[in-house]
Amino acid sequence: MKHVGTSGTAKDIATQDQLGGGGGGGAPAGTTGELQYNNAGAFAGAANVEVDAGDLVLIEQPAPVTPATGRVKLFCKKIAGRFFAAFVGASGMDVTIQPAFFRQSIAIWQPPGNGTVLPGVMGMAAPTAVGTATARTVATTNLLTRMQRLGYVSVATVGGLVSHYHNVAQFTVGNGAGLGGFFRSMRFAITDAAAVAGARAFFGVSSTVAAPTNVEPSGLLNQIGIAQISTDATQLYLVYGGSAAQVAIPLGTNFPPMQGVGAVNGVAYDLAIFSSPNSNGVVNVRLERLGTAFVYENTITPATVGVQTPLSTTLLAYRCWRTNNATALAVGVDFCGIYKETDY
Repeated sequence: MKHVGTSGTAKDIATQDQLGGGGGGGAPAGTTGELQYNNAGAFAGAANVEVDAGDLVLIEQPAPVTPATGRVKLFCKKIAGRFFAAFVGASGMDVTIQPAFFRQSIAIWQPPGNGTVLPGVMGMAAPTAVGTATARTVATTNLLTRMQRLGYVSVATVGGLVSHYHNVAQFTVGNGAGLGGFFRSMRFAITDAAAVAGARAFFGVSSTVAAPTNVEPSGLLNQIGIAQISTDATQLYLVYGGSAAQVAIPLGTNFPPMQGVGAVNGVAYDLAIFSSPNSNGVVNVRLERLGTAFVYENTITPATVGVQTPLSTTLLAYRCWRTNNATALAVGVDFCGIYKETDY
């Protein structure tokens, strides 16, 4: 057989090797579905990349090893039971890819910092706030002071409250048949100016839309969130319930309400709550202590739908609050951002 080369002259092709094709043989490596790659001249299976029914699949994993300069690694990241496409570059910082604004119902509240001007709000009503808005100037002291935030401080009388909540409920847990479901993320820090004995707090979602009051957060119904209960100042708790309040789950002392007093010494937390529309009443909770390796995750699967978690017909709303309970000292909370996403 002959072919015409780039010089325009005819050349003989006698064997497959002369085509430059037909590489080395050998059996595929790894497990079924794993993408094959050249590992020093031998087949190897990519453990985190598979082909499933002809589709490329990224397997969930922690952030991969930082790539060399000029490269980006794609991977699958789980946040509160939800799986996202993500990437990490040569800086070592992993970034979650944002779902399309034109397909999802997305809402954002993000303070500008260095003042008390209320931030612009997209996709939701401005939260109702109780307490004195207090400027938090960005500084290089630590991770929290570098964050853009807006503080709220309560009165210093017994039962004083600071709160940040929505007075209308607009989303539900999933119903298991493609309806309902939500993803919420919020960043906050407790910033009391002094140690407040018996303080209480709640950060999460609830069916209650009235102004918060001084009650033990672990005894409330139709809610999911993170709380400080009045009898323990050493750690935060997971509190939840549908028609019946459930036993609060301690997170451990790696998740303290504060690590010191004042606006500089608060602990910066990122709380994510996710309920899939295809799981009836199941709620995933993830709390990350920013700047550390400490992450708490829990999947709440109701034994009886509507009892351990809210029904899919019970509308929920964003809700955060803190009270000094019976101690006549001011309490404070700094809010660093709110994000909401639903499918419709």
